[in-house]
Formats: sequence, C-alpha cells, structure tokens
Amino acid sequence: MRLLIALLMLFGSSLTSFAQSPEITSELKTFSVNFDYGLSTTYKSKLLESNDVGSSTRYGLGINAGGRKQLGVSYVVDTSVVAFETVTGSITSTWTDWIIEYRFWLISLGVVFGNNYFKATKDSADLFESYGVGGYGGYFSLKIPLPANALLHFDYTTCAAGTVTEVDKKTLAIGSRADMDLGAQVNLTRKMFDFVFGYRTRAYSMTFEETAYAESVVSTYLGIRMGSEF
Repeated sequence: MRLLIALLMLFGSSLTSFAQSPEITSELKTFSVNFDYGLSTTYKSKLLESNDVGSSTRYGLGINAGGRKQLGVSYVVDTSVVAFETVTGSITSTWTDWIIEYRFWLISLGVVFGNNYFKATKDSADLFESYGVGGYGGYFSLKIPLPANALLHFDYTTCAAGTVTEVDKKTLAIGSRADMDLGAQVNLTRKMFDFVFGYRTRAYSMTFEETAYAESVVSTYLGIRMGSEF
C-alpha cells in the first residue's frame, strides 16, 4: 500500500514535469527484455475460500518500431504460484499475451491475444487442470516522462480466456480478466539497463462445476529491463 501511495504521488507530480519533457521516444528501446518478481503476491480465492501470499514472476520481450517508435509488439508471460495453508491447496496460473499497440504521444492503444494455464488443488487433491487458447482483448497504456530519464506508466489490459479445455473433462469456464499496472522505470545505466517497480492487480471470474467464483491477485514487484537500439 505504501508503494501504491508513493506511485500515486509520483504520478501527480509528473503531470507538471511532463510538459517540460513530453517526448518519451528516448526512453523506449528498439528491443527490450524484461523480468520482474512479485515481492508480495496476495491471492484472494473464492474457489478455495481462502486468501494467502505466494510468488509471481513476469518476463517478456518487446520491439518498438517507426520514426518515433510508435508501433510496439510485446510478448509477456506472467506466472503465479500460491499455496493456501488453511485448505491445504494451491493455485498455479500462467497467462501468456501477445500485445500489439500504437502510441499516440503519451497514450497507447492496442489489441491483446492470450493463452492461459491453470492448476488448482484443495485438501491435497486435484480440483482441475486446464488450458485456454484463442483469447483476445484490448490494451491501454499511459506513459509519462519524469526527470532524470525516468518513465511512469499506467497499463490496463482486458482479455478473454478463449477456449478452455479441462484435462479431465470437468465443467470449467474462465471469464475475462482485467489487469491494472501502475509503475515506473529508472535508468541504471545511460543506455541499456533500467530498474522497474510497481503495483499490479488482476481480477477474473471462473465457473467450476456450475458454481461461479471471483478471483483476484494483487502484487508489488521489482525488476529489471535490458534494452538496445538497432
């Protein structure tokens, strides 16, 4: 929560500073590799009737093209693993996205194509294991330059789960997810390495054996971005 408040204060102050440095092209790399780790990933599960803290990782590749790097394509894999001690259960989830975006000054709009994987256990027994393919949705991003070659971002992603197949043919449906990410990047070196940090939320629904459940994940994260120019 303290990190979220700090980021919101940073966002407010940046609205004044961005007018002095409105061009963000210099902070966008032609090619980048990203990795971050969720320091505190809290999963609130109605399916397992429990809340607990686990781990999450995200890695991705990105390409920006065009005279002002206004066209972007990125590949992102987000995995969380959370054990719920009170019910002797766990939920493992992986979301894989392809994002194609076009930037209009500070705002980017795009489309998302996604797949997913889930495995859930309860009382030390398997509940289900599933694969989802062919999901699609939309993407919105606001990027604001800050002093000292830093960049603030707010991303919103929504994506349908696509066609979901349960391994043992159990009745399972997964609804569209909504992700929000508020964070920043700060240069570690002049050209190649950036330090990234932020606050991320995810919400989606699922229906298992004819009963609907609301699931949510909240995470604070730290990471690194390596970029280069062609």
